[in-house]
Amino acid sequence: MRQWWLWVELLALFGGVPLMLRFAVPASWWFGVLGLAALGSWFWLRRRGVPIGLWQERLNPREKHNLWRLLRRFGLASLLAVLLVWLWQPANLFNLPRQEPWAWLIIIVAYPIVSVYIQELVFRGLFFERYRDLLSADWLLLLNAVVFGWAHIIFRNPYAVILTIIGGWLFGDTYRKTRSLRLVCLEHALYGNLMFTVGLGHYFFSRGLG
Repeated sequence: MRQWWLWVELLALFGGVPLMLRFAVPASWWFGVLGLAALGSWFWLRRRGVPIGLWQERLNPREKHNLWRLLRRFGLASLLAVLLVWLWQPANLFNLPRQEPWAWLIIIVAYPIVSVYIQELVFRGLFFERYRDLLSADWLLLLNAVVFGWAHIIFRNPYAVILTIIGGWLFGDTYRKTRSLRLVCLEHALYGNLMFTVGLGHYFFSRGLG
């Protein structure tokens, strides 16, 4: 019975809410909805003793090992992202830092602070801790990537969904290996800022959607 209820909850929260945000909720309300979900996730994770702080202690050996793996993977992804934009949309390559450097700098600083942590509380912390018994580890990772991409239907373009499915798999893989929210937040911040830097950030703006 409990597993049945958890499936219903998962589908409603990670499947239904993005649909509601996409079709029924103004873009100006999106952050508030995500903030409420993050607040509920924070209380639930804290009550169960799941590490959710970012600066509470030094990195443990597992985090240190995966940090270098994360950074190597990000280095390769950065090269591939530059190559992709150069071949696909060369006019957009580094367009934000070139054309609006102050706006780019504000995004680079604000995005990790304002957006990343609350996303990771919901999509990695809550998801993996609450639903970990519903599927095997590999299938749960795949489902996490899919629901993370699905949440980005609010931006009304397929590229946001595709890119975040890839990102969701990377972030979920890191969380599965480390159970470290702060390491996942670092990774998410790196990739998010990469998108805004290389010229793909316009797929993740809600401006003009109403």
